[in-house]
Amino acid sequence: MSQWEPLGIPYTVSSAASEATVAAAHRGALTALRGRIRALCVDVICDGTWPDEVRWAVDRLEARRPARWSRWRRRWLEPSISVDLDPRDDEDFALAVAVAPYTICGTGIDGRDRVDYDANDTGTSAWFALTGEELAAAAQFVAAHHGDPRGLIPFTRG
Repeated sequence: MSQWEPLGIPYTVSSAASEATVAAAHRGALTALRGRIRALCVDVICDGTWPDEVRWAVDRLEARRPARWSRWRRRWLEPSISVDLDPRDDEDFALAVAVAPYTICGTGIDGRDRVDYDANDTGTSAWFALTGEELAAAAQFVAAHHGDPRGLIPFTRG
């Protein structure tokens, strides 16, 4: 296996899944992958309005966004939308899990620089590289959080 191939089998969330299943699948996959992921990055932007239940996390993430100079607007700082998080840190991980189903982009990278978690477009696009054990843990998380574990399906290019 090359360093670019994922360790697990690629899974996604069914396009027919309920909102509860989508949210739980994103969070469950990320939780199942925590031990393998060494770097997390989330964009602090949502295609719609952030749900009230995650406002606490959004506020903390917005406070941590790095400021950078824009090439085109040298008169003021333009904030970055991305925040790098450490999945080994409990607070960082809780922030990532909270916004996982709603961010326009969340990425988890393992110790060999492989993307094992990729969630985009406010929950409508997802890719998780899960081993059998991780899939079982993610499915159990989905069921425990009012979702349907059958919503986690193998990813196929089509």
